[in-house]
Amino acid sequence: MGLIRLLAIIFLVYLVFRLAARFLFPLVARYFMKKAASTMEEHMKSQKSGEKVFQEGDVEIRKMDNPNSQAASDRQDDYIDFEEIDD
Repeated sequence: MGLIRLLAIIFLVYLVFRLAARFLFPLVARYFMKKAASTMEEHMKSQKSGEKVFQEGDVEIRKMDNPNSQAASDRQDDYIDFEEIDD
């Protein structure tokens, strides 16, 4: 009798999990996807409009390196000419 009861409980847990996976998990996933999409949309709108929203403690440094700048030409790089050796 105990074995049948254990198998019935395992089967019922399995059925509940399948029903939850089929109906509940997609709803939760849809909620998180909408939340992430709205967050990204707000972030993109603030970047396009130039509005900068900073919270206390945030630091943002934007610097674009120009490859033709003086600092790039000041570096002295060594060029090594490699030759192939036949075995």
